[in-house]
Amino acid sequence: MISVCLLNLISMDFCGFVADSMKWAKIIYNNKNFIYKLDDDKKVYLTFDDGPTLGITDWVLDILEEFHAKATFFMIGNNIAKNPRLLEKIIERGHSVGNHTYNHLKGFNVDTNIYVKDVIETQKLLPDNKKLFRPPYGRIKNSQAKKLIDLGFRIVMWSIISCDYERKIDGQRVFNLIKKRISPGAIIVFHDSLKAEKNMKYALKKVLEEYSEIYEFAPILL
Repeated sequence: MISVCLLNLISMDFCGFVADSMKWAKIIYNNKNFIYKLDDDKKVYLTFDDGPTLGITDWVLDILEEFHAKATFFMIGNNIAKNPRLLEKIIERGHSVGNHTYNHLKGFNVDTNIYVKDVIETQKLLPDNKKLFRPPYGRIKNSQAKKLIDLGFRIVMWSIISCDYERKIDGQRVFNLIKKRISPGAIIVFHDSLKAEKNMKYALKKVLEEYSEIYEFAPILL
């Protein structure tokens, strides 16, 4: 019993560290072109990584519409290819879209040219005028970032990552992580994926219920 409780405590502390991870990433990357937060005292920016996923992304779109909220979807090219209608639906609902590589690559482990090629492959599936990019895991080499910026991409990181994919915590804990850190201009990461589904659904609904009267949930338009 003690060991289980200890593991749960470590997991909770770890997720708090993850939620704040971009504080340290700013220092590590030291790149003025990376976007962590937007300057707006009335808006918060919900973002969704790793989709589109049949059924889950549909649910996200419906709950956002219920609360008159807009968001940004950073999508994996391989998932777009499997679910092209979901991409169309996201755009039709007035959300913005971004690139999350074709194969969910971890930049630190991949040759720069291969990484950039993977990103370009996904970009072929997205509207020409949309060049938002978020590196999977928030991990990208400076050489990869430079090439993508030279190609016109805006690299969007985040202020808060929800840790919704972590199975050792529940949806209420995910919501609490966000509630403790939410502020004007914040960029919040959820995941419209199978792994994150249960926690994401619970926490996203709570965020929309609690903050829709305080902030406008807007798409990232850069």
